[in-house]
Amino acid sequence: MNDKDLRIDNATRADLLSLPVRKWDDDKKRYDSLLIISNGKKHDSGWGEMVIIGCVDEKPIEIAASGLDDINWHLQYNPRTDCALPSRAMRFWYRGEGKYRVGCALSSTDVYLED
Repeated sequence: MNDKDLRIDNATRADLLSLPVRKWDDDKKRYDSLLIISNGKKHDSGWGEMVIIGCVDEKPIEIAASGLDDINWHLQYNPRTDCALPSRAMRFWYRGEGKYRVGCALSSTDVYLED
């Protein structure tokens, strides 16, 4: 699919997993929403690995973190969650002005919803 046409509501898992990967320690970027999917691999911990995709204006723009087995949520606001199709990704979003920030891409990754 053409990247210009890629949206949260039409992206496949393959589309999401082929997005550009953010530099692992670039924790300054802000996203309107996040998609979280499993990459189908087993982490050394025995748990499944997850991928966090950052989205802006309803468009998935990059893989913010991958290969993680744990997310530490730091939420200043209460987000909403729904499930995107056809990717089956869990979407985390907020109706207000808060933005998501994904910390360094580590096995245990911090996610913030803040001003």
